[in-house]
Amino acid sequence: MRRSILLLVSLLAISSLLLSYGWKEEPVPPIASEDDMEFMGPMGEGPMGPVPFGGFERFGRWWKNSRFVKELNLTDEQIGKIDKIFTDTEKKLIDLRAACRKAELELRGLEGKEAESFKKIDEIYKLKAEIHKSIFLMTNNIKKELTPEQLKKLEEIKSTIAQERMRHFREKGFQRRNR
Repeated sequence: MRRSILLLVSLLAISSLLLSYGWKEEPVPPIASEDDMEFMGPMGEGPMGPVPFGGFERFGRWWKNSRFVKELNLTDEQIGKIDKIFTDTEKKLIDLRAACRKAELELRGLEGKEAESFKKIDEIYKLKAEIHKSIFLMTNNIKKELTPEQLKKLEEIKSTIAQERMRHFREKGFQRRNR
């Protein structure tokens, strides 16, 4: 009985982890210029991954995007500070995600070892919490570099782009693929 419960818990944990990595949305190019396209789109394709804090992450390195720079009237100093915040966080996230992936692989080898499996699951979720905290802090630190007017304008731009993407989804149809 105890072995069956352990097996069930392990299978559920591994299944949820595998499902979280298996399905991703197709990237939708923004309705913008070629210059803009380099920096836009979901970051699920890069090292940052999709995270729901503040909505910045859906727009990539938006502070280097000509549309954002022009409309927000960003200074070179702001761009430099934001880029440093992002790059420092990105480096940290690479290490955290690698450690998380390694722990997930190690969990697979612990079948039948209940106590060790639970410790590994705790480790995995602590790493995931650290990833989310890092992105949350990055978003807050980036917001601190913007004036209230720039923050308001940024929200307007993000809303416009989100509407453009939704229109694109409706016209083209929403597709998912397994990677």
